[in-house]
Amino acid sequence: MDRISQLPDALLLRILSVLPTSKDAVATMVLSKRWQPLWKLVPRLVYDDQGYQNIEYWKFSRFVDRSLILYEAPVDTLHFKIIQTSGAADIGKWITIAVKHRVRDLIIELDCSSSTTPVTLPRSLYTWCRMLVTLKLKSVILVDASSLPSFPTLKTLSLLSVKYPGDEFIKSLLSNCYVLQDPDVKRCDNDNVTIFTVIVPSLKSLHLAR
Repeated sequence: MDRISQLPDALLLRILSVLPTSKDAVATMVLSKRWQPLWKLVPRLVYDDQGYQNIEYWKFSRFVDRSLILYEAPVDTLHFKIIQTSGAADIGKWITIAVKHRVRDLIIELDCSSSTTPVTLPRSLYTWCRMLVTLKLKSVILVDASSLPSFPTLKTLSLLSVKYPGDEFIKSLLSNCYVLQDPDVKRCDNDNVTIFTVIVPSLKSLHLAR
């Protein structure tokens, strides 16, 4: 057995955590039996569809499906980087699967500039946000809800080119973030908000651009 494989699990997991994507972490299974179960315990998951051709996207989608289902530990960070428009519909499904892993930091970055169908996140995201410390969204649509829950642990919020149901929604969303400190908002055209109201007593800084 090589010297690296003799390191304790905690150090090996730190090594796997700094790999660029979860695909790279899973690939370490071939090194030896010692490495085979470790990818299921890495606290940082990054799924990036760059490098997959449109005709091969199903391979990426299947990889994310299977790895999230097989994963065995809580997740500190779950990060999606989706460039291909064919992947937009999968996001809601993956969020639902990931709920059981008690994610603290959720990042969803979509590049849907060529898509004719907007990317809408499921309402279940609002319930799940109650466990989040960090939420970063890019190029998505947030749907309305009859009543938004509070987000008692959310400290960092980034909303880049996001579309909302309307003025009251964004006002309610932000005011329900009781410990929010550093919101970063970059508005886009036709985001359905006329007056962007921010009422957050815990606020330390605010970056609002258009």
